[in-house]
Amino acid sequence: MQTSTNSSQTPPHQPRPAWFLLLALSLSGMAALTHQVSWIRPITSVLQSTVYVVALILTAFMLGLALGSFIMRFWIDAVGRPLLLYSIVEFGIAAYALLLLSLFSTLPTILQTVTAIKTPLLYYFAEFSCILLLLLIPTTLMGTTFPILAKSYVGSSVGKGIGELYSANNLGAVAGSLLAGFILLPNLGVRYTIIIGALLNVGAGVLTLFHSHPDKLKFFAPPLLAVFVGLSYCGNYSLTSLYNGGACGFYNANNLGDQKFLFYEEGSYGYVTVIGQGQFGAVKRLLLNGQGSSSLRLSDVRTSTLLGYLPVLANPRAQTSLVIGFGTGASSSILSRHTKTTTVEIEPKVLKTAGFFEMINAGVFNANHEIVYDDARHFLLRTDNKYDFIANHPLELYQSFSSLLFTKEFLEIAKSRLSADGLYFQWFPLYDLKPEEYQGFYKTFDSVFPHQMVFVNLRKGENIDYEIKGTNNLRSQYLAKQNSNELIIIGSAKPIALGLAALRTSFALLNSEDRSYLQLTGLDSPEAIFNLLLFEGEELKGYYEAAAIITDDKPSLEFSTPFRLVEKSPQLVNQAMDDMLNYIELSRP
Repeated sequence: MQTSTNSSQTPPHQPRPAWFLLLALSLSGMAALTHQVSWIRPITSVLQSTVYVVALILTAFMLGLALGSFIMRFWIDAVGRPLLLYSIVEFGIAAYALLLLSLFSTLPTILQTVTAIKTPLLYYFAEFSCILLLLLIPTTLMGTTFPILAKSYVGSSVGKGIGELYSANNLGAVAGSLLAGFILLPNLGVRYTIIIGALLNVGAGVLTLFHSHPDKLKFFAPPLLAVFVGLSYCGNYSLTSLYNGGACGFYNANNLGDQKFLFYEEGSYGYVTVIGQGQFGAVKRLLLNGQGSSSLRLSDVRTSTLLGYLPVLANPRAQTSLVIGFGTGASSSILSRHTKTTTVEIEPKVLKTAGFFEMINAGVFNANHEIVYDDARHFLLRTDNKYDFIANHPLELYQSFSSLLFTKEFLEIAKSRLSADGLYFQWFPLYDLKPEEYQGFYKTFDSVFPHQMVFVNLRKGENIDYEIKGTNNLRSQYLAKQNSNELIIIGSAKPIALGLAALRTSFALLNSEDRSYLQLTGLDSPEAIFNLLLFEGEELKGYYEAAAIITDDKPSLEFSTPFRLVEKSPQLVNQAMDDMLNYIELSRP
């Protein structure tokens, strides 16, 4: 009798539907992460690739997922045909993802609107609001998919059913992030990655519809096909449209001016662009993830020239060099003519732009030059080689993937790969920094390299006849009205012998090709190079004592420099340089 009672109280077993629901949710997860990875690219290309913008994108994405699940809890019990609803939701996600191909073109207009805000917290709140509005619909729809399928799949074995659904969804998400980051974006670009993500959503919806409501397919197929083809074809996403177009062509602001796109390709670690400016597009600029890396402008060519020739002039007998970041290839080209040179570049697509900068990198691909595709820190950690020179020209300080090349730990790793008399050469931008930010980096640098010499790439009062050579030569007269805000900092464990006498001796050893190259930017004598010496390390002692050292654990520049982009003003541009020079001037006898 007791047995009978227990049996009558046990809920009947409710078999879960077939494998197709697990596969559908796996495809849905794959689509979600494919979209997330691909959406980050156009947003950061316009709104900057800072730690804050990336965090805002992820926050908006996750908030939409949470909102979708929360909303569905109120309706799910009233849904009579959950699998039909699930299919419709997947079709909706696909349609909106394709619509974003056009909506992303509104990003420049958004940027123009929020740049009027000069308070960082308000600025980033405005950016977050815009990103959230842009992504709210598809992410909210994504958030509804799990509770909808859970109602149909779970049955009486709640724990087992939820576990199976959750694992299927997450396995799909893992596959989607790998697929988008390592295969689709590098080979197909953002546009077709988004289209493939939408196809995955359609696949999840069709699969569910086919197994649950096959009679409905004939009603959904024609409009679904029309919407998919129409939005895929009409979506005006392109790098050019992010600057010059807008959704459906309604935004016509010409933010590029006379600039012309000469090259654009997606890579695993970002996208690479070359833009031509000025007469005949002669002044070519290299951009990585939408941010300037180098160019044929005089100030940039001077930086590359100094990173190449200062090492050679400091130690003409050196045998080996390491360059971190290929850029335009100019520094690598110079050093490989004098030493056995290795260049570490994380994004292979950068090297495909070398031909646009042949004026300053001629012969860069030679038997004396090895190129390694790797992260700089990873390469330094795994190599046993010692180098006489290491030249580091990373991207801007605020770039989320660049900031760890300015920390104490990275500098110590680099120092460990220098020979006994090795020299380390660091590019460092002062523009838009506050004095305490520069003080923090200089204190960090000094803690690793106790001896320093600091050069500037342009000195106040220089009057340079500069010619960009190419199909159409472009000559200009450049008068430096103030010291540049870009430094080349030389670091060493020993005193650095690079005074005027040493420069004259080393300069005399240069061949005619080297002298012609230096003459290109007005550095036609040892005196012209020595004039760029801003100060020696001893002159800055005491200036940075109160500053905090930058470490991997606290990479302060990554978090403070994006605020300078918001606060940007004419007063801020030279603030760090002026403060440092005033200190040196007062400390000199």
